[in-house]
Amino acid sequence: MMIKLLKYCKCLTILWAMLLLYPTIGSTDQCISAGDFGTGGTVTVYANPARDAQTPLLRDTPANAQISPWIDTGTFTSEQALFSQNGISGYVEGGWYPWGFDSVNLLNAPECDLSICNPNSSRDVICMTDGKKIYYNGGYCKETQGYALYGLIAFSDTGQAADPNQLGNALALSNTTFRTFRIGPLQPMADGSKYFQIPATKYYDIDVNGNFTTVTDTQANGQSGFKSGKLYLKIVDNYYGDNEGSYNVTLVGGVYTAQGFVSETIEMVQTVLQNVQEAIFKSVVSNPRFVITVRAVLLLYVCISAFLFMAGLMKMHQAEIIIRLLKFAFITIIISPDSWDFFNTYVFDFFQGGAQNIADLISKATVYSASADGQPAFLIPEGSSVTLSVYDLIVKMLTSSPFHIKIWALLFTDRVYFIPLIYICVVFMLLGVMKSILIYLLALINMALLLIIGPFFIVMVLFSLTRNMFDDWLKQLIATAMMMIFIATTLALMVKLIVGNMQQMLFYKVCWQTVVISGQALRLDLFDTEIINIKFWQIMDPSQVTASLTFQNLVSFLLVSILFYTFVEQVPALVDTLSGAARRPMSELYSGAIQQFDKSRAGKLLEKAMVEPSARVGAQRELLGKRAGKAIEKKLAGDSEGMRAGIAKMVGGMVESTISKTITSPGTIYRTGQSLSQMAADQTDTSPTIFTGGEKEGFVDYGKALQKPDKPRYSLSEAIREHQRKKGDDDDD
Repeated sequence: MMIKLLKYCKCLTILWAMLLLYPTIGSTDQCISAGDFGTGGTVTVYANPARDAQTPLLRDTPANAQISPWIDTGTFTSEQALFSQNGISGYVEGGWYPWGFDSVNLLNAPECDLSICNPNSSRDVICMTDGKKIYYNGGYCKETQGYALYGLIAFSDTGQAADPNQLGNALALSNTTFRTFRIGPLQPMADGSKYFQIPATKYYDIDVNGNFTTVTDTQANGQSGFKSGKLYLKIVDNYYGDNEGSYNVTLVGGVYTAQGFVSETIEMVQTVLQNVQEAIFKSVVSNPRFVITVRAVLLLYVCISAFLFMAGLMKMHQAEIIIRLLKFAFITIIISPDSWDFFNTYVFDFFQGGAQNIADLISKATVYSASADGQPAFLIPEGSSVTLSVYDLIVKMLTSSPFHIKIWALLFTDRVYFIPLIYICVVFMLLGVMKSILIYLLALINMALLLIIGPFFIVMVLFSLTRNMFDDWLKQLIATAMMMIFIATTLALMVKLIVGNMQQMLFYKVCWQTVVISGQALRLDLFDTEIINIKFWQIMDPSQVTASLTFQNLVSFLLVSILFYTFVEQVPALVDTLSGAARRPMSELYSGAIQQFDKSRAGKLLEKAMVEPSARVGAQRELLGKRAGKAIEKKLAGDSEGMRAGIAKMVGGMVESTISKTITSPGTIYRTGQSLSQMAADQTDTSPTIFTGGEKEGFVDYGKALQKPDKPRYSLSEAIREHQRKKGDDDDD
């Protein structure tokens, strides 16, 4: 059953890989930009969505007033640009043809010449970023400067954004629900890319006299900014049937993505643990027996302190009196009705929330790029833990289509051998991430457990005999908090090294095109009719691969991935060393979790998959040893009878055991340091160079066994084990 399930999963994996590498159905110019690594914020906006994206128009009649749907970018905006004050920004690649599809050779189309016209003109009018009206001068052309590319923000003030793709909303985009902005014209960059930046969103306000006034959205502090909501994009035109092409938009600033699977799962575990922790804590501190016990302990503490002071056995300075009063007040709060609110706010949050805040502070450094403009390297969800979001980013990148497509684009290049090497690095990265997630979850569970039993150990601070138990409990809290911080630090360091190196290696553009091998396209046309056209992802600029995908970068990537995988396992031991714990509890906690996984069904299947190849090799070597042993036994036994037959059995058994366990070469057994011919020559009953201890005495038993025809023969190793068993029984007697 399990084998069938594994085969089924294998088929699903192959199918998923095929769908992952295959472009969108119906796309004619599918490309992935060099800066797209699947971390979010990249979207393709088609000029003819009904044909290229298989997305029907919101309204297709009348023909000169069509409305296309808005494309969901999967990102959100905040009232101010996140991580920087540069506004919504990004890069745009590609272009589109306003008309002339199938009527001209679009590959040679010139750039569209846009001229300012009379504001009262109504001929082919569209809007520029400065509000001026322009018109096309006629003739086919290609638009690459971002004109007609619009953005829309659907407000989420009420918790749920309105849908701009409902026809009623699309016909009249209300300023109270939506905000739109233009992206073009684009700004050329030094590397040839085209960049846009929106400092703030605006809208037109109409007074009672019909006058228009431009109003800029502001933040709570009065500065210009954005409305928070969901971000959409689309190319605006009045007729889409003759359009061709698309824009590839990569958002890099001012937006954030939704939470991923890892952060949602861990936050769900955190929420459950916090609820359980609160419920158990309140149940314990409100239990009548616990309250009576604590009151009795407090009374005993006061009585003992007073007796020792009155008897002159204890000197009480002012500092000592203050410390004892603080202990008394601290324990009294435990059995008060508001004990949870006090301890959760001032004590528990110091360890639990403080550790997470420090971890987020360290992890936040990983979302910034090294450029001077301070643009974030990743898009982080608003209000989410940065540490957990970094997990999502790594997993999202390693499982995204653009990442794997760029790797498999090397299939028809001279760097095809890089594909398995890169995937080896990816495996180490994923294993390292899985281990770090496991350690983080163990730290959360351990923290919750320590806080739940906190009331019992806090009471022990009163007496010197039980003070050590309180100190150990406090050390465990500190060690668990340090575990969370160290995991975040390790992840932050590796994200800087690994992800940066990985993006540098795969910084090249790929497109879905006809495969070209040695300058020959794998395409066959007959009478201007396409017969065969083999397409796959092709690298558009080989110079980008030459500059980025070098052997030095690959070796660096591999070493850092292995270091990450190895160092994650050392984090618990490092925490134990720094916290001064003698029993190394963090290491034991992690190793215990790993052992439980090894004993599980999944762990056994994984171990079987890894051990089976070596087991097959071991079985083949054992079979080879048996055959060699029998051949030598037959050769020696044919020369004489009696003792030589026993020696033959002995030599054959040793060869059988040796070849299956040690490295052999013709005529030599390296375990004993003697050649096979020397062993045959030393056919004495007590050869110290061959036998030692039990093996020597076992040889005598083996000879005795040969003298008894009614007793079945057994191998030398069995004789040795039998003798050792008898010797052990005699020692017991």
